Amino acid sequence: MRIAQRARRLVVESLERRELLTSITTELPVVGEFFQTTWPYLTLSGEADQPETQSVRINGRLTTVDDGEDHWSFTGVAAAPQVILPRGSTWAYLADGSDLGTNWRATSYDDAAWLTGAAPLGYGQAGVATSVPFGPDPQSKYVTTYARTSFELDATEPLVQLVVRLRYDDGVAIYLNGQEVIRTPTLPDSATYETYATSETPDPQSYYEFVIDPQDMHLLDAGTNTLAAEVHTSAPADDDLLFDLELAVVVPEDTDDPLRLHPGINRVFVQEYADATGAGTVLQSDFVDVWYDVPDEAPVELGGTLIGDAVLAPESGPYHVTNDLVVDAGSRLTILPGTSLYFDEGVELAVHGILDAQGTEFERIRFTSVPNAPFVPDRPNGRSGLPDGPPRWLGVHLADTMSPENVIAYADIEYAQSAAGSIGAASSEIRVDHVTWKGTHLRMFNADDASYEISNSTFPDMFAPDESPRAIGLDNVSEHVKTTGNIPQDGHAIIRNNVFGTNKGHNDVIDAVSGRRPDPILEVRDNIFLGAGDEGLDLGGDVYVEGNLFMDIGRDDDNRGSLYSNAISTGDASGTTPTVVLARNIFWNVDHVIHLRSGDAAIAENNTIVGIPDDYVDISGRTNITSAFHLYVAGDSDGAGAFLADNIFWELPRVFGNPDQPAGVVSQLEVTHNLLDPRVADNVIADRAVMLRELGADNVVGDPGFTDLEVGNFELSPTSPGKGAGRFGQDVGALVRPGIWVTGEPDAYTRDTTATLTVGGPGIFGFQYRIDGGPWSDPEIYGTRFNALGPTPRSATIVLDGLAPGPHYIEAIGQDYAGQWQVTPTLSRTWVISSSVPGDLDASGVVTAADIDLLFQMLDESTNDPYFDLNEDGSVDSLDVNTLVETIIGTRFGDANLDGIVDAVDFALWDANRFQVDNTTHWSTGDFNGDGMTDGSDFNLWNQHKFLANPGGAAGANATAARAPRFPLRASQNLAERRVRAHSLVHQQATVQRRSESLPPLNSLLSDHSNTQTRLAARKRDSFDFC
Repeated sequence: MRIAQRARRLVVESLERRELLTSITTELPVVGEFFQTTWPYLTLSGEADQPETQSVRINGRLTTVDDGEDHWSFTGVAAAPQVILPRGSTWAYLADGSDLGTNWRATSYDDAAWLTGAAPLGYGQAGVATSVPFGPDPQSKYVTTYARTSFELDATEPLVQLVVRLRYDDGVAIYLNGQEVIRTPTLPDSATYETYATSETPDPQSYYEFVIDPQDMHLLDAGTNTLAAEVHTSAPADDDLLFDLELAVVVPEDTDDPLRLHPGINRVFVQEYADATGAGTVLQSDFVDVWYDVPDEAPVELGGTLIGDAVLAPESGPYHVTNDLVVDAGSRLTILPGTSLYFDEGVELAVHGILDAQGTEFERIRFTSVPNAPFVPDRPNGRSGLPDGPPRWLGVHLADTMSPENVIAYADIEYAQSAAGSIGAASSEIRVDHVTWKGTHLRMFNADDASYEISNSTFPDMFAPDESPRAIGLDNVSEHVKTTGNIPQDGHAIIRNNVFGTNKGHNDVIDAVSGRRPDPILEVRDNIFLGAGDEGLDLGGDVYVEGNLFMDIGRDDDNRGSLYSNAISTGDASGTTPTVVLARNIFWNVDHVIHLRSGDAAIAENNTIVGIPDDYVDISGRTNITSAFHLYVAGDSDGAGAFLADNIFWELPRVFGNPDQPAGVVSQLEVTHNLLDPRVADNVIADRAVMLRELGADNVVGDPGFTDLEVGNFELSPTSPGKGAGRFGQDVGALVRPGIWVTGEPDAYTRDTTATLTVGGPGIFGFQYRIDGGPWSDPEIYGTRFNALGPTPRSATIVLDGLAPGPHYIEAIGQDYAGQWQVTPTLSRTWVISSSVPGDLDASGVVTAADIDLLFQMLDESTNDPYFDLNEDGSVDSLDVNTLVETIIGTRFGDANLDGIVDAVDFALWDANRFQVDNTTHWSTGDFNGDGMTDGSDFNLWNQHKFLANPGGAAGANATAARAPRFPLRASQNLAERRVRAHSLVHQQATVQRRSESLPPLNSLLSDHSNTQTRLAARKRDSFDFC
């Protein structure tokens, strides 16, 4: 179900992501492409919809949403502000009507001749501590009063924020170490010493809070810092002036874990949660990129050949690569989390040794061009037609380094553009994980004779909506991923759990060659392909394609190629019947699922194929024949055929396109256990006079009943004809679990000591099994690829014989087409083989009350299994209970402890459990009629048979049965649960409770619970006549 959920999420997020981004607010300026700061701590705020969003995490740090306000804010991981300059501090001041220019603001200015006094400074206001002069004429007071003070800081880090609380009347500007940091709204930017404030302060008795811009935090010095203020009146005859200031710093609660930026480019993630503790599912997620540009520190320049080992750390960066940086053979370059590298135009990082560049989820590594560099022409492959942009560097290229330690993880690669790929690997091994790309129109990953794994990464759209690769001349050079050559014998080629943006024109998303089994082959697993105008996968060789979503793949106006547009195409390798195996994929709105060429074939199992359009004429006037599996295009070579099982085909014109072509060719086609659209089920295959649904057994025709097709919810409704319609009893379509399936287990209870089980599953070609937790079998293989000459074997059998009495089960693990083994074994149903002891229904080795409980349960479930037909009259009913109790055990109804006599001990057991219901009742607790309640009807049975001699039967077994342990069975328990219980054999000894006191009259006990008789009428059970 994961693919369907991801599909829905992508559709929704494509609409919501921009909305979330606009709700993130910061005061930082945008410089080039980034928010820029000169301080290492970041303040963010935003809006979130309540009640859905209860908390927000910023790079994993928790902040809550203000209740009822839909607002969140975050400032590192910080405590309350700590006051470092209190209100009422002493200031030096000058009020003489002079023009001091700007020098008076500097830390070096000598204010020794000024007067001093405690704030508030001013006149004409209540609370003034120090009166300042206003000049000789009250009708023409001095416009500006100057004030200075200082404060001490032990260190400037780690500080998150600097907060000023200002009481003033009427206009004020504040300077920190000579630079302006605050100006009240009442003082114009162009104010001189003669400029009046534009208005009076609304409330001069209040303190107004101002947060110093993070860009100005670098002005702080460790040690002494100077604050300077100029205070302006609002009119010549203004009768009051006031100034006081409080300065506070915000410091992290935990200095090891604030949201501290690294020098360079930082990706800051904002994630919204429904849970107030920031746990569970992320509702929405977005990020902002912030450039922490350390003041007065230039990036560290790199270039040339690295010989030996080197470590690039974020606190020592960022790094500016001014010419090719070469990691020599035998050398190692380690790039630590959070590090940024800037590359000049035309420069590459060439690796012949080892590259270990592993970021973390919230401390990613950045490979990019120089921030805010002047734009230059963007000419991929020398082609013009694109707007100017940041300078392009050449990328990270590995050559002749087959080390498994080559890793690029949690990294963002920008403006790396060359035909060799943003990341390239030639005769090398590389793992690429959680990587993003930006700013290239050429290949993002390129490999030749390489071993590689690309996982959990996001590939952007190759072209913007207004860009035309055909007009630019980018044809067959702009794949997201391009691989050539051979996969090394001890290597691998894995593309797993990525999101691929769209591509346009005659450019595939992935153009890759693979090996031939048993050599390593390409594995394409659990990816999302968002669209293409040519092909999603262009393949050669044996390939395993599992668990992917392909959507919106059809010929666009930029594609003037000679062949069709396909989710997958083949034909780029030679050999005997190269086979592409498709398992558990969703194909949604594609022209073709796969175009088979050059004798290639497909095995497709448990795929969901929806929305193949009708034939259409493209912009060049060519008719496109659409189908799921296309086998031939005129002028090209044909495919060998296809094996289709357990798939869903819905809303499409045909399943097979051009089968049995060209003339003389007969395509090998097998179609079994598929759910077919009625529109195509009766399509006649070429000239065979055979309909599609007749190409194999057990195909089903009908509407699959998707939960919500419009939003990509491909789960089947409970009434869908595809439920349980697969070869192994699984649902058809993509939304089934991976791995091997087991079917054909014997009935839950049987006397047969043999069993023949069938195993198989989507994409599974081999298996191992074990019985009852024993040793694993040797690996067994069934088939290696598609059989072009006859049926393709797609399942195997396990034959067991000589099984001992008792419960049995098997576990199996499957090996898929790429050779990967299933991790968690598949567990079969448990079945129980009867022992030779008559009446031992649970195969415990002895006949106990548990066997009576089990038989009662079979009557509840209307089971007519011959295993429980103890009197061999052809039906399972109450007479079989009589046979078990009276003939086999040799006692009477009411004998709770099965000691052969119905007596006071049995009454005491009934009495101790009277009026219990459902899961707590058993024969041994007084439920003698098995109706799920211990009540008066059970007392009547005890009373009818008390102190009577037993009816005979297996009296010798009675004592054994009385002492034997039992496991309780619930009346609501289903067969599957019983089999697990029977396997676990959780026994417990019944406890007999005896009373020495005299018992109350029985009719008084029964009258209190007469309502229990009403429940019995609702029980579906044969009526017992035990009299």
